[in-house]
Amino acid sequence: METTQRNSDWENLTTVKKGNVGEQLVQEYLEKNGFVCYKSVSDGAHPFDFLCVRDKRLAIAAEVKTKSLMNKYNGTGFNKSTYDDYIAFSQKHNIKIFVFFVDEHLQKIYGNWLNVLDKQREETLDNGEKVVFPVEIKTKYNRVIRIYPYSAMRLITDIPPDIVSELKNLSQRNYAYRAS
Repeated sequence: METTQRNSDWENLTTVKKGNVGEQLVQEYLEKNGFVCYKSVSDGAHPFDFLCVRDKRLAIAAEVKTKSLMNKYNGTGFNKSTYDDYIAFSQKHNIKIFVFFVDEHLQKIYGNWLNVLDKQREETLDNGEKVVFPVEIKTKYNRVIRIYPYSAMRLITDIPPDIVSELKNLSQRNYAYRAS
């Protein structure tokens, strides 16, 4: 069956494997904190990673990004087109979105509500340049990335050392840039 083969190819991508590890960590965290997590079982794109419900009264959408901070901005983010999809979904269905970042370099899971991340804040970069976050940059592949500063994040939990090692083995990132 063609769909199964495509899914198999997709699931074998290193970035997908790394993302799956991050999603599993966040799901375990949410479930330990009283949420029931629902994940897409359908093939294809989905608007968020989990629909999470606590006490049958609170529903949130959770998105997991398994990636470290960027070199220049001391922040992290994701594609602007993905951001636009989150905003449209959140507004249409009146569901808040929490974005989790699983960072193997800092060995932490951090994040915040998307509406909190969207609040403007001025910060000074290591090179002295002042930047108003969120900032959008164009990559060499003409994709626009929306970046949020680390200072806007809330610490969620530490990542266990064995999982850090697994994530680093799946990473395509050079960590030599940051001493912290």
